[in-house]
Amino acid sequence: MPGHSTHDTRKITGRRELHFATLEDLRQDAEQLAGKETRVLGNWSQGQIYQHIAKALHLSIDGIDFRPPLWMRLLVPLVRSSMLRKTPKPGFQLPKTLEAKFLPDEHVTTEAGLADLIAAIERCQSTPDRATHFLFGKLTTEETNQFQLRHAELHLSFILPVE
Repeated sequence: MPGHSTHDTRKITGRRELHFATLEDLRQDAEQLAGKETRVLGNWSQGQIYQHIAKALHLSIDGIDFRPPLWMRLLVPLVRSSMLRKTPKPGFQLPKTLEAKFLPDEHVTTEAGLADLIAAIERCQSTPDRATHFLFGKLTTEETNQFQLRHAELHLSFILPVE
């Protein structure tokens, strides 16, 4: 992001270990963090992290028009079940064509990002509809939610409450 230092997030240590079983778990953690003094590791602010997760949740319902490169289409079926179960590793770079859909606004506040995240969680809780995933194909609502929770675990692990 312009004007921000860029950390190699693969090398950042001291992140929180998280596991969310439900969207409500995600909501509670985000709300608790928003009500405390925090320190954020990595390249995004707390508001940006919330907004990014919110965008991904919305896209899990709305879908995304993206055809992955051939190497991804060949590799993903081999690692699909692992990718759906495990928290992703930091450092993944979005293809440039997807950045506008997933990247947060540069100056989003914690409050605005949290509001976006809560709205996205409520939307996911109120509708069973999920789009076909651009990499994994057709997933159940629960599989989609679990994948989104693993994604949220990754990003929220960079937000540390100040004790």
